[in-house]
Amino acid sequence: MSSRENVTAVELDRQLDQFIDTLIEKNKADPQPPTEINDDWWNDLQRHPFFLKEMPEDGSELHPAVEALQALKWDDVDDTPKEKAEKFKEDGNYMFQLKKYKNSIISYTEGIKIRCTDSQLNAILFCNRASANYHLGNYRSALRDCVLSRKCKSDHIKAFVKGAEACMKLQMYKDVQSWCTAALLKEQERDERKRLVRDRKKKTEEEKILNAIKNRSIHLQTDPSIDIFDPNSSPLGSSIKLNDEDDTLIFPVVILYPEYSQTDYVKEFHEQSRISDHLNIILESRPPWDTNGEYTLDRIGAYRHRHELKKIDPNETLLNVLKMPGYVRDFQIFHFNH
Repeated sequence: MSSRENVTAVELDRQLDQFIDTLIEKNKADPQPPTEINDDWWNDLQRHPFFLKEMPEDGSELHPAVEALQALKWDDVDDTPKEKAEKFKEDGNYMFQLKKYKNSIISYTEGIKIRCTDSQLNAILFCNRASANYHLGNYRSALRDCVLSRKCKSDHIKAFVKGAEACMKLQMYKDVQSWCTAALLKEQERDERKRLVRDRKKKTEEEKILNAIKNRSIHLQTDPSIDIFDPNSSPLGSSIKLNDEDDTLIFPVVILYPEYSQTDYVKEFHEQSRISDHLNIILESRPPWDTNGEYTLDRIGAYRHRHELKKIDPNETLLNVLKMPGYVRDFQIFHFNH
């Protein structure tokens, strides 16, 4: 507990003692029969946080001790302005869920007063206060808050929606149309910005992969109609990836068994993995089509294919195979008799 919290807690204890002493003095001045309890005394007692069972009615006056408890949460000197505003927003949201809209407005307003530098947070505070005002029937106040929310963040779509709803309640039908039109335009602009960000990110990732391929002297196919980054160009529905953690390449690989017209797909084949590593897993259990049990690691040969078959050592890493002259489209596996 911080020194500030400790002081506040001590102060609460002092207030509780003082509060009870005051009630006792009031009762002495206005004594009641032993079997009766003064309503004012009882009501005052119930308002104290020590005996409080639920939050006070929406907008009602708070007991000083309740305000002191709230100060424990809101007046932390170590909090940044943004953190304080966030706390007021959370408190306002909690009150809003309880349908205590007046109390939620108080919290949102306190958060706004802080004037933190986070425009998104300020836009949310204004928009949330607009929603609370809307539920109270304060449609003009709601509309004003929506305008202020847009000033903080011009693309805060919820402010446009609530603004249109407030205009509808105020029978400002032309304004309803303008708010809705503006919302659609902002949404389109936002979607376009997101698309541009995605495209830039995708291009950056592709450039990193191409550089990694070039640095490893890997031979790529030269057919311009095939996009190595397009998952649709691969029967696996996946493309080459770069593992950012260790800067290694991962490839989709097709393994063919021409004798039986069968195919296996390895969606993620690490460049440092050996062909035999995957074959060992694939052929650990006899495939249903291998009725004679011919496809075992000691009885098969691996070949790389482009225009002709070239035998390769299955214990070679994928990277070493891809560095060999000629683009590798797939690996073909044949069995042989000893």
